[in-house]
Amino acid sequence: MFDFFKKEKPFQGFNGFGGGAAGLAMFSGKAEITGGTKSTARSGYTVHTFTSSGSLVAPDGIPGSLTAEVLVVGGGGGGAAGDSGGGGGGAGALHFIPSTPIGQDVTIPVTIGNGGGGNPTIAHTGSQGASSVWNHPTAPITAIGGGGGTGTRIGHLTAPAGGSTGGSGAGNGNGNGPYNVTSATGAPGGSDNAASPPAGWGRTGGTGSKPAIGAGGGGGAGQGGGGGGSNAGDGGDGLAYTITGSSVHYAGGGGGGADPFAPNNGIGGDGGDGGGGKGGMLLPTSDPNWDGTGNGANGTANTGGGGGGGGYVNPNRAGGNGGTGVVIVAYANY
Repeated sequence: MFDFFKKEKPFQGFNGFGGGAAGLAMFSGKAEITGGTKSTARSGYTVHTFTSSGSLVAPDGIPGSLTAEVLVVGGGGGGAAGDSGGGGGGAGALHFIPSTPIGQDVTIPVTIGNGGGGNPTIAHTGSQGASSVWNHPTAPITAIGGGGGTGTRIGHLTAPAGGSTGGSGAGNGNGNGPYNVTSATGAPGGSDNAASPPAGWGRTGGTGSKPAIGAGGGGGAGQGGGGGGSNAGDGGDGLAYTITGSSVHYAGGGGGGADPFAPNNGIGGDGGDGGGGKGGMLLPTSDPNWDGTGNGANGTANTGGGGGGGGYVNPNRAGGNGGTGVVIVAYANY
């Protein structure tokens, strides 16, 4: 019989789990991974999407053998401004690892790269995008930003250097210089849902053109940027991945900016699938998608798309900003 005046041993919990709140919490549910925006929309998987910097936190109690798919895309490069249209920005590098360990009791910092700034000044390049990083202690991934588009100016006697190096190369404008200008070369391009090489997926940007004076489009993860001709070059397409449960394109290049004195009044290049910004153009008669400014469009946020090149600069028509990068992590439900 229970003795109310006798000191009893404190409650020890259920079947060795231990007393107190910690024991009850462990008894009531499994250990959960946190960080980013969490979704179960993909059948059989949990997905964490990082659109801003943070950390994935994996506590003790998750399966030690748990592995994840990881997609990391750097920030897109900014578009250029130029007298005869500025080059489109290159897309950020795209890395996809189909299986990598997570680990127990580990905090994994995640950095989301900003897009490079578009340039409003004649003959100046856009800025390179910043890197996105999955900073796992034993298996880190760094996706560098896309190259900034190059612009040139009427009256240059020689062609300027090629576009800045990035995850994908930037497009180039050529003004009235005597040469076409090739962009820097990114990593080889890939295919949809494919595992990436160590440098990530990325392609070269397009060349400027004389005499038609169309600027080149920036390279995308899956396709090189188009060269300028009668109209500006299109940005290269990115690659599609189903890591979230839906097929989404990432890392498209920015379209080149147009010159209104080229044939057809100069139509700005389309942005590549995967968030690339459309190239600018001055005249409203050039294209039904004309936005009224002549500026290059920004790359789409959290795709790593490059910014569009600015249209004919009189007055200045700015290149678009590159889109921010993204990190996505998916693992099978446990």
